[in-house]
Amino acid sequence: MNLPERHISDFNKIIQLINDARKRAFIKVNEELINLYWNVGKIISKKVENANWGAGVVNELANFIKENHPDIKSFNRRGLYRMKQFYETYCPGSDCYKLWYDLQTDSESNIFSQIVSPLATQFQKPEKEADTFVSAVLTQITWTNHLEILSGCKSAEEKLLQQKLHELAEIFEQNIKK
Repeated sequence: MNLPERHISDFNKIIQLINDARKRAFIKVNEELINLYWNVGKIISKKVENANWGAGVVNELANFIKENHPDIKSFNRRGLYRMKQFYETYCPGSDCYKLWYDLQTDSESNIFSQIVSPLATQFQKPEKEADTFVSAVLTQITWTNHLEILSGCKSAEEKLLQQKLHELAEIFEQNIKK
């Protein structure tokens, strides 16, 4: 194509706007999915913990979704248990959450502020701490990365470190593409 240079420059600006919007959309979609999986995992965990649901009910839920909403994917038995595992790994009271909270409240430790997004250090109200943890820490990486962490990491320290490494790798990758 033989275009004047001024058009090429304008066209490239528009392409940059499109790519930037795509990145922001991906980030928002990822955030919503992580929040969805957190909330589904929380419901399942609480129902099982309170003996309202047995293992068979989770299977029934998976079948119910499959039969009544075939357009909804990833909510099979395995996916639902992964969401439960995700919630239980990071829920308030879990080792990961306690470690994150302890590092947040330890004024002598500046290590965690270097490991996790600065948003994670901004508490508004104590009851919002779990929400802050989810939004500032867990939504920073993809569900696929979370599955890798859940499968491969044993300790809370290792899981949080892997979280940060995945986050840094994504930032690095984005900067390379620029």
